[in-house]
Amino acid sequence: MKRFLPVAFYLSSAWSLFIVGLVVLNVDWALPRAAGGQFESFPNWLRILYIGNFALLSFQLFAYVKKRLPLIWIFFWISLLSTLVNLISRSPLERWNALPAGITAFALFMLMRDSRQI
Repeated sequence: MKRFLPVAFYLSSAWSLFIVGLVVLNVDWALPRAAGGQFESFPNWLRILYIGNFALLSFQLFAYVKKRLPLIWIFFWISLLSTLVNLISRSPLERWNALPAGITAFALFMLMRDSRQI
């Protein structure tokens, strides 16, 4: 499990960064997979918010690699909230994003547990 979790974390982070990046670029394929699937084209204000989300996900990746435990705790809760929000989405395709978000939350939790920070 200790070898599998980092790989799972990196893959789920890559998926999340991929989806968020597609929203920023306003790619049609991402339309049903983000923001509740409610847009025919992502509005500029949402794309700007997703730039912030991309930066946050990148910083989460940095915190995981460097094992910055106070940040890991914060990102764990953000990932858990992201999992729940994706699960209640109106878009069936967006609900699948709960899987990588849940994997991320679990990997962050295990990192904290292994470091005895919980």
